[in-house]
Amino acid sequence: MSPHGRIGFTLVELLVVVVIIAMLVGLLVPAVISAREAARKTQCTNRQQELAKAVHLYTTAKDRFPGYVNWVGTDSNDKPILASWVVVLFPYLGRDDLWREWRNGNKVEVRVDQLACPDDPGAASLVTGLSYVANPRLFRDLSDPKL
Repeated sequence: MSPHGRIGFTLVELLVVVVIIAMLVGLLVPAVISAREAARKTQCTNRQQELAKAVHLYTTAKDRFPGYVNWVGTDSNDKPILASWVVVLFPYLGRDDLWREWRNGNKVEVRVDQLACPDDPGAASLVTGLSYVANPRLFRDLSDPKL
């Protein structure tokens, strides 16, 4: 037994400790939220850089920019297979599997993370999740194989 006859903490001491912990958590939560937001912005910037590199690699390989609509071949019935600028960049984004599917005429719907910014709520709700768009007046329409 202690000399004063007390064994535990008083209610005031416990309340002081609880208040101090609550204040520390209150200071910590905004810092964690801002760190997560900064990480999402960095991730979005990195994905834009990946797309820019893919466009650069495509331009180097083909000696032209990808068109808004691109002719990528013909199907078994000799109908042209058309693909958007996103699809022709699949091999340069490391998605050769999706590129082969499109070249074979199988239009699969799958989410490609490089095409969606984490801060874009509209892209998060879509299956395809496209945050970035191309200006059709900037890119040529390459749906005609003669171009």
